Amino acid sequence: EIINELMNGAPSYWSSILTPHLYNNLEDFQLAVKFHEENLYRLDPSRSRGYTNYGNKPGDGASKNPFNQYRNARVNAVGWSKSTANPPFPKDDSTISPRGTPEDKGARPCRHCGSGKHWDPDCKYARKGDKRARVNAVTISEEDRVAQEEYDHVYF
Repeated sequence: EIINELMNGAPSYWSSILTPHLYNNLEDFQLAVKFHEENLYRLDPSRSRGYTNYGNKPGDGASKNPFNQYRNARVNAVGWSKSTANPPFPKDDSTISPRGTPEDKGARPCRHCGSGKHWDPDCKYARKGDKRARVNAVTISEEDRVAQEEYDHVYF
């Protein structure tokens, strides 16, 4: 009964994490709340996403956390590399690939125009960019080669 009263006053998403119907006494429920405390705190929609569990902004103090060994992680779309950052042609969202789009599959946008609606071979600027790509392919870096292989794997 007390557990139900507590859950009535708590945010609705807590019940999916705590599953209050599984606890027969208050002590077990309190242990569950304590166990899931960080998850409940992290999922609070009223908290700003710019703050860490330690209450610091990411720029001033979060990097001092001795337990965070992955503090410099970077995530890029499939097939992304530094050389594909700025497309040489204007964005063209009018061309849409019939087999799904890079946006749908989590891949980088078109390297020719930067649109996420079509793949590189489907772009109307693909033929204009071929000469430039062939010339630069002679000095391709390992990172660019791996990025292109990942992109081709998702496309084909």
